[in-house]
Amino acid sequence: MQIRRLLVEHVKGVKRIEIHAKDVNELAGPCASGKTTVLDSISWALGGKGRLKDPVPVRLGKTQGRIEIDTEDFQLVRTLNENGQTRLVVRGKDGGRYGQTNLDSWLSDLTFDPTEFARWPMARQVEALRALAGTQWNEKLKFFDSMIDDTFDDRRLKGRELKGLGELLREPERVDLGEVKAERERLQERALAVSQVERLREKRAGIMIRVGEATERIKDNQAAIERLKKEIERMEGHRMALLGEADHVTKQIHEVEAEGLLDAGGIKAQMAALDKKIEGARAWEAWDRKRQEREAVEKSHGELDKQLQKLRVDREEHLRSLPLPGELGIQILDEGFSVKGVPFVQLSGGERIKISARVGMSLYSELRIMLVQNGEAMDQDVYEALVEVAREEKVQLWIATVGEGHGDAIFLEAGELVGVETMTEGVLPGQGTLPLDD
Repeated sequence: MQIRRLLVEHVKGVKRIEIHAKDVNELAGPCASGKTTVLDSISWALGGKGRLKDPVPVRLGKTQGRIEIDTEDFQLVRTLNENGQTRLVVRGKDGGRYGQTNLDSWLSDLTFDPTEFARWPMARQVEALRALAGTQWNEKLKFFDSMIDDTFDDRRLKGRELKGLGELLREPERVDLGEVKAERERLQERALAVSQVERLREKRAGIMIRVGEATERIKDNQAAIERLKKEIERMEGHRMALLGEADHVTKQIHEVEAEGLLDAGGIKAQMAALDKKIEGARAWEAWDRKRQEREAVEKSHGELDKQLQKLRVDREEHLRSLPLPGELGIQILDEGFSVKGVPFVQLSGGERIKISARVGMSLYSELRIMLVQNGEAMDQDVYEALVEVAREEKVQLWIATVGEGHGDAIFLEAGELVGVETMTEGVLPGQGTLPLDD
């Protein structure tokens, strides 16, 4: 949707300017000639009071200003009074009459100044590009950012866990704990045997004492043998029994000695050595558990690191897949954006204008109009680049420049056109007169 005809009357410094629009409309002339007012009038007419920049938009000495716009779809008249109040009449090609709400729904964002995009802060430029990419693309980017943050946190926790485990010391000598314990149990059995022999020896010593006592009693009672014969016989029998028991114990001692189990000192030394081996075995088992734990944590840390790197690569691929029309080669970076690998801020002025214009035409859809307020700041190359994009994209360009312009300019001076015959005031092509207060 483009403008075919524009009329601005009694708005700020403009007296009356009527323009039959072309694809490129360069408004040239000295400063304060009304160029900016003409461009502002397009925004005011389409956007309403919310677009007014001046609290008193009507020309000094007049009570009412008027802006008329013809497009292929509708004819619009907006009147402005000295109090900043406006009135709108919109007639569609279907004969219907419409209001501001209809304009807003038809036109969305009304106009776009590519030079303004190029001047935006980097963060705002990136925000606009992300808005253009759409909800699905941005949701996927948020997913990557969330996954990268979570994976980074997990990897950091694993790193702390590794640090808490400390360095893995030199591996101790590996000892079979089962064999050592079995050998120690055998030694314990031998130690019990030694203890048993000691008890038997003590028992035999006690018996021999009792035998000696019995013998002494026999000697003491020799004189009374007859009288004590029965007692002697009893005691002798008891003595024989004790001797038999002593022989039995002696036999047991010999059996134990024959088995070589009575070296108590050697057993203690062997048990001490085995205890030391057991300590070594337990130390190795502790070392091995720590080794396995470190290996598990290191493996997890490494997997998280690979996952983080892949997420970052996928995120970069996603950023390169920014769904903008025209294959502009734009990639959003952590800071700003690049065009075919070159940071936007490092492009030439002409290239920045081209990219800004194409981005703008994607952001601002239906009304195919670019309004450029500060065209005087452009050199010839930048101006030609902007015109080239506008013609390629079939976008109508309105641009204000100072001086004689670039060849086919519309000249303004003191709020009027210079050298151009104007149309009858207040008349739209093919229509009757529209009252100013309608």
